Amino acid sequence: GAFLTLSSAAMALLGLLLAFSFSMSVTRHDTRQTLILKEANNIGTAYLRTDLLQPDAAQQVRQLFRAYVDERINYHVTGPDEQAVLASLAKAQVMQNQIWAAVTQAESYKEPKAIGFSLLVSSVNDMIDVTGEREFARQNRVPSGVIWLLFVVTLVSGSLGGYAFGAKRQRN
Repeated sequence: GAFLTLSSAAMALLGLLLAFSFSMSVTRHDTRQTLILKEANNIGTAYLRTDLLQPDAAQQVRQLFRAYVDERINYHVTGPDEQAVLASLAKAQVMQNQIWAAVTQAESYKEPKAIGFSLLVSSVNDMIDVTGEREFARQNRVPSGVIWLLFVVTLVSGSLGGYAFGAKRQRN
């Protein structure tokens, strides 16, 4: 009786912990997918706004954008190799600095300069910001304490359930 009740309570706790863990994981996945889309949109917007530059400056900045997009794709496909992820992130940050410098130093904006400069710089800034958001989301995981708690509660509830059913001395 008492072990069966204790076993039922442990199983309920296990179910609750599993539900919370899956909820955290699904939320993390959804956030990462949303940030990937946001980054792609920000890059696309910034790329389109290079039309506000004179053709020679626009061509130079577009080449930087193409290289940057290739590196961001590389970042995405590196898989679980942490060193490769960090190396790709470092390369992307160098490229971001190059794009920022090329955009802010270009003195060949079409008229009116103030509007073109503001729009392009804003979109490049948004593109750079979302990289930090993605990196934060990548590092956001289910805490190891929760994983260990799941492990311990699974062992305890399984042991209690086994003992409770064994103590009845009859098959269910």
